[in-house]
Amino acid sequence: MANSNKPSKTWIRSLVIPFLALVVVASACGDDGGSAAGGRSFCEIALDLEAEADAFDFISADELAIETVFRSNANALAAGIASAPNDQVKADLQEIAQGTSEMIAILEAAEWSIFSADPAKMDAITDSATFNDASDRVTEYSDTNCGTGAESDDSDDGDVDLGDFSENPDAVNDILNNPAFRAPMVEGMVQNGFTETQANCFLDNLSIDTLLTFDASTVSEDSARELYGNLIANCGISPDQFG
Repeated sequence: MANSNKPSKTWIRSLVIPFLALVVVASACGDDGGSAAGGRSFCEIALDLEAEADAFDFISADELAIETVFRSNANALAAGIASAPNDQVKADLQEIAQGTSEMIAILEAAEWSIFSADPAKMDAITDSATFNDASDRVTEYSDTNCGTGAESDDSDDGDVDLGDFSENPDAVNDILNNPAFRAPMVEGMVQNGFTETQANCFLDNLSIDTLLTFDASTVSEDSARELYGNLIANCGISPDQFG
């Protein structure tokens, strides 16, 4: 099969990658203060939370792990408020805690599947000026006085590879079944020459295995033939529609 008849690797990746910013949204409440048991200093709490946030992978985490980290962060924020070094930090932590509580409610409604949650509702919290200003001030105080951020590297923020989903294939299904994510995907495919029916059929037949296959540096003729056979049989999509 000629290379020109294979789906464009970049094009397929573009179906999913733009919608992974929700991962960054989720990590926002893990970097800014909070804590565990009482009696600990604000700086101890901040350093522990930073380490926990750096070690946590929202893509591979299952629903129980997502619930655990969000509830842990809520408890941590409560303890951070109790040990806040000044009134400004305390007020900012209270603002972050309120946003975290709202995110927990959204995730509860989505049964703790972060990719089933409504991204617009999550964005409304984390994009608000009050939440961001509070987060920035707490981060600045913590970095200056507690040593957080000393080894952090923000250059990879939001840099998600499709291979990250290999340990949690259900996340792909959650993305494809979430209307907030699916509608822009369908719209993008229609703009690229597919009918709406073909676009929905393609997404219905999409899987993590397919995405990983076409994310690889080389695509075997057998795997391409199998995908095209399914798409032609089920969706009426011809290989040359992928460009």
